[in-house]
Amino acid sequence: VHKREFDDRGESISDSVSAAQTTKFSIPTPNGPGAFKVIWIPIPRPGFYVVELESQILGNTLLGEDTRMYVPTTGLVTNLAVHFKWGLDSSIVWVTALDSGEPVKNALIEVRDCDAKLLWEGRSDANGVARIEDLPAQERQRRWWGRRFESGFLVTAQLEDDVSFVHTSWNQGIEPWRFRLPVEYDSSLLSVHTLLDRSLFRAGETLHMNHILRKRATSGFSFVPEDERPTQLFIQQPVQIRNSSFR
Repeated sequence: VHKREFDDRGESISDSVSAAQTTKFSIPTPNGPGAFKVIWIPIPRPGFYVVELESQILGNTLLGEDTRMYVPTTGLVTNLAVHFKWGLDSSIVWVTALDSGEPVKNALIEVRDCDAKLLWEGRSDANGVARIEDLPAQERQRRWWGRRFESGFLVTAQLEDDVSFVHTSWNQGIEPWRFRLPVEYDSSLLSVHTLLDRSLFRAGETLHMNHILRKRATSGFSFVPEDERPTQLFIQQPVQIRNSSFR
């Protein structure tokens, strides 16, 4: 273990906030300080909490000096479950209660990007649903942050003093491919189907074809505006490989 991995653990997060925003508590040790146990933390009200543990033993061991080490984590106490479906044409948010599974109406919904910019705000209806139009496409919501790409939206729901949230990147364990659903993402809404006057013809003959161009929409298909129509057509002969072996 290298000391530089814990250089920022010698300072407490509480040093940067006011005392009125923090609450201190002590962890009981009913079976002695060396016993392994799971201990609950008293959090009486809903909210998003930053929990920080202070340890003299970890400081002496990992920081290499007579100091305390601070280990932070976060916890969300809520009865709201937020669900979000990000679509090309429109998106949807629905909120349910964790204790009953029933829809939550009149919840305040906010959608923000990676820069915390508010993109949409509204309330859920009687079915716990909020329908959103004109959100940016997925390929436009990517930016370089440190050593990785950050993308997506943070969707929050608030009802009185209860608040919850979900991020569009949270899909671990529920990826579409796990349920044999298509995972390809195509930002183009154009669909083209070609009708040939016949399927068999000789080289040098004239072939007539008709191209049907439509744009996919929530209601089905619609006509494509003239300025969005393709202007070029490519005809490619498929290459057949016979008697091939791969080693």
